[in-house]
Amino acid sequence: MSLSRTTRQCEGGVQVRGLSKRYGQRLVLDGLDLDVELGQIVALLGRSGSGKSTLVRILAGLDRPDASHHLAVGSVAVAFQEPRLLPWMPVWRNVALALEGAGAPRTDHGPRTAAVAMLDEVGLADRADDWPLALSGGQAQRVALARALVREPDVLLLDEPFSGLDALTRISMHQLVRRLHARHRRTMFLVTHDIDEAIRLADQVLVLAEGRIAAAHLVRHPLHELRRDLLGELGVTEDETSRTRH
Repeated sequence: MSLSRTTRQCEGGVQVRGLSKRYGQRLVLDGLDLDVELGQIVALLGRSGSGKSTLVRILAGLDRPDASHHLAVGSVAVAFQEPRLLPWMPVWRNVALALEGAGAPRTDHGPRTAAVAMLDEVGLADRADDWPLALSGGQAQRVALARALVREPDVLLLDEPFSGLDALTRISMHQLVRRLHARHRRTMFLVTHDIDEAIRLADQVLVLAEGRIAAAHLVRHPLHELRRDLLGELGVTEDETSRTRH
């Protein structure tokens, strides 16, 4: 199996064929195939250590696969579990950092104006000149989303960005992601360990197991049947899912 170059000809989605990644003797991804259509929100579920974050890092260009027949993805931005804000820069500068460097979109009115406009979309324009340490966890994650979206990416990768938040803040973030998706229609690829979060946010839910996509479900009604199927495919109990939410 040979490694093909990552291409930017995917028209806003993701297409992967035969993707493999090994760390030492451990095979994490094993000939994985993946399709994410333009404008979809796709959630990826899997047990800890199943390779979810490895896949995100490869899609983001932060890691290289060992092999792939085909790897096509448009321009990408990532929001991680930790907001990763620079504490010595005000909030707007943290967002504007994404407008620097190769591949960043040009702005007509300067980086501050673009950053504040995106902060307004996440409800934090009035905090533009504050320092990151003055923000709550949910507010910091909103800034991270603004920083990712200000680049106008084809694909927004969300690597468990809400797992460290309390339940009410997480629900608020879910509503924000849905509003942002409706406004910008970006393709979103969400990695999560929370079945209910996946069902709440996604158009399609994928299950990663043994290095491959083991199951794919369109989000459908009745939702309790989909939830039951996902629990079975992940091999987890209701008690285990309850512990992940608290």
